[in-house]
Order: sequence, then C-alpha cells, then structure tokens
Amino acid sequence: MLLFEIAYKLFNWEEKMKKVLIFFILLFFSVGLVFAEDPVVGLWKSLDKKGNIFNVWHFYEKDGKLFGELLAVVGCPDDLAANKCKESYEDFPKKGKVNKMACIGTPFIFNLERQSAGNWINGKSIDLGNGKLHDCKASFYKADGKKYKEDTLKLHFQLLWVFGKNVYMTHASESDIRTIKEINKTKEFPADYPRATE
Repeated sequence: MLLFEIAYKLFNWEEKMKKVLIFFILLFFSVGLVFAEDPVVGLWKSLDKKGNIFNVWHFYEKDGKLFGELLAVVGCPDDLAANKCKESYEDFPKKGKVNKMACIGTPFIFNLERQSAGNWINGKSIDLGNGKLHDCKASFYKADGKKYKEDTLKLHFQLLWVFGKNVYMTHASESDIRTIKEINKTKEFPADYPRATE
C-alpha cells in the first residue's frame, strides 16, 4: 500500500496539469493587461451647441505616441485643404506641405506621450481655423453615472500659459461617420474651395 501511495504522488499528473493550467491562465491575463489597448484609442465624436453630431476623430497609437485625425466634419468636404495652416510645423508626423493636406485624414493632433492609461500629455495640435499650434493633452473618464453619463474624452488645448480650451467627446461609430457624410451630400460647397493636393 505504501508503495502505491508513493507512486501515486510521483505520477499524479492530474495535480500537475491543474498547476500548469492555472499558470497559463494567469499568464494570459497578465499579458492581456500589459498589451491592452489604451481607452483613448478609437473613434470619438463631438457635438454642436444644439447637441447634433459635428465631427468624428480617430485616435491611434503609433510608436508609443498618440495621434488624432479627423474622419468626418459637418460642412467639410473630404478633400478640403487645410489652407489656414502654415507650410510646415516642427515634428509634424506627415511629410509634405501641411497647408496643402486634407483636413480629413491628416493627424492634426500629434505626438502625445502616455502619462498613464487614459492620460496623455506633451502633445501638439493645430487649429485648422487659424493654423495656430497648441499644446495638447488628452484624458479619458470612465462613465460613472454622475458627472460622466458615458465614457468621455477630454482634450485640453493650451496656447502659451494664458489661453486654454477644453473639448469633450464621447465614443463614436462608423454609423456616425456615415451620418455626417450623408449630411454633407445635402450641402452645396463653393466650386472654388481649396482642394488638398498632398
């Protein structure tokens, strides 16, 4: 009987398999936490003063930095050039003349650095209305049913030390982009509007 018990303990594969399985489950979850996508990454929309959708931004991470590009704006044709911008900006992530690039699909929010999950700092943004370069940071707020009724992205734009502006966005979808495209089909744009060439 003693010999049987020793053999059972030495060759108890069931116990060993349980330990191996637990190890791989823990490993899977720890790797998932390390490589989980930052909550800022994705599609976000802002609304106008009447609560109607105004634009959709796509935020993405590349080489450890955060970038944002417009995907759709009410009243903005897809090939409208960012002609209020300067030709170039220091550290702009895309080569070419910025004032010849399209407002849609160009990363006018760029080079934000991760401070922590959902918090990005030390970035830059270009105001398409006047071409001014601003400091930029982004903060994610999880819906809490109180101050934030839904997940919210706050963008803070700072010009010098005095002038600052906050923009609040909520999650968007491909459907929101289609909605804006349909709205724009009903609008008449001047025949001579500046078109992007880069």
